[in-house]
Amino acid sequence: MSALVLVAELATLLLLHSVDGREIDVNPAEITSLSEARPSGDPKKQFTDNVRCVIFLTDGRYLTVDEECHQIRGMIRGMLASLNKCEDKHDEQH
Repeated sequence: MSALVLVAELATLLLLHSVDGREIDVNPAEITSLSEARPSGDPKKQFTDNVRCVIFLTDGRYLTVDEECHQIRGMIRGMLASLNKCEDKHDEQH
C-alpha cells in the first residue's frame, strides 16, 4: 500500500448517527466487528428499539448506532473501492 493511500485511509471517517440523532465520526480502521441489534420483543435485547447496529472497536468499547450493519458495511466497501482507485491512479503516474 502506498503512503498516499495510507494517509487517505487515516483521514477518512464514517459519518454515523447515535440513536438520539447526534453525528458520530468513526475511524473504520478501529472497527473490529459489527453486530445487528436484536429485534424488539426479543427477551435478550440489550438496547432500545432505535439501536440497529452495535459497532465494536479496537479499544474494547462499542457504539450503538441508528444505521443498519449492512449499510455500514456498504459504506466501508465504498471507501475501500475509492482508495483502491486512488492507489491505482497513483501507481500509473509513477
